[in-house]
Amino acid sequence: MNFSSPNLLTVAVNNTLTPFTLPCGQIVRPVGPMYPSGYFRQELIFDFFNYAGIHRSVCLLSLPEPHVTGLLLHPEVVTRLDGPAVGNVWYVVESSANNSGFAAANVSCAVKIFDKDGTIVFESGSSCTGTADLDSPRLWWPIGSESQEVGHMYQLEVILLVDSHVVDIYRQSFGLRSVKVEADGLYINDKLFYFCGFGKHEDFHVFGRGFNLPLMVKDFSLMAWTGANSFRTSHYPYAEEVMEYADQHGVVVIDESPAVGLHEFPNETLKHHQRVMEELVDRDYLHPSVVMWSVANEPKSTDRQAEYYFRTVFDHVRKLDPSRPVTFVIGGSNASLDRAAQFADIICLNHYYETRDNDGIRSRYHRWSSHKSVFRFLGRVSSGANGRVFHSL
Repeated sequence: MNFSSPNLLTVAVNNTLTPFTLPCGQIVRPVGPMYPSGYFRQELIFDFFNYAGIHRSVCLLSLPEPHVTGLLLHPEVVTRLDGPAVGNVWYVVESSANNSGFAAANVSCAVKIFDKDGTIVFESGSSCTGTADLDSPRLWWPIGSESQEVGHMYQLEVILLVDSHVVDIYRQSFGLRSVKVEADGLYINDKLFYFCGFGKHEDFHVFGRGFNLPLMVKDFSLMAWTGANSFRTSHYPYAEEVMEYADQHGVVVIDESPAVGLHEFPNETLKHHQRVMEELVDRDYLHPSVVMWSVANEPKSTDRQAEYYFRTVFDHVRKLDPSRPVTFVIGGSNASLDRAAQFADIICLNHYYETRDNDGIRSRYHRWSSHKSVFRFLGRVSSGANGRVFHSL
């Protein structure tokens, strides 16, 4: 870094898709007199455009030394038989102090937790590791919850000190809520939640998939206009600003990986899939709006190799985050032949009236109902408008 003259940062982006990438694709190299030497084309196994480029906001940070390098945070709601629920927030602050030659005895952390109104509800003097117990916590509730506070978020503030001097401050938002799956559905804070929303996309015909704050607000407003309370991040992780907005407004999210177009299941793809899920869980773990992980969309889950592949992926995600259910989204898979649905906590079905599913959603539901003793269903129903609805709002 040169502080006295301009600096140039170059990032190379490649959106070539192969059976080993997520999403998956194929490179086809036709041969013949009509094709020039070296000609190839990209074939996609999904129905949206694979934009290339930097889709997200880019931030350059100027950090002090030492500084906070990481914050491990685990909030949970603990139900008590003899009284109201309590909130437990376990935290570990990591810093570069040890690597910078500072003695551990000279490094300390002042930790505070604020509620939505800015009131301090927890305060700790010096330890960089601890547990905060919040009595009568203000839970995060989804939009549409009667007589409940929607979208309440806490903020944990870490002040890193060396020899009692402040060297860095780091703040992290989080929410407190519980999620569980029962035979009749998914419960948020012990209340049955009925999903009513969209399988969304982030792109816009003017500028592709680059993040746009005003358009994000408009999208959320349109969803609210329809009465929606949730969406699935089909078929890739969305911008962090989207997740934060969902947190603040009580919109429930099914957080999906970019694993779309999975028709082959080699070990190289499996290892990459596991890494992608690690990155997704690590990034979005603290968003209370995220109530479920979706590991894939419409894979070829009747393939014999799909059983080992998805057992491995589902087990891996549950080790990363035991607190949330895990699902995947089924397209035209046959209920009696599917090899991956057995590992899902909740079954998600995509139903297309205008194409292959004209036998009706009820008959399809009943076929999948007999697949397992207990099933829960979510999904997407397409009316034949090819997913594009125009309005004047």
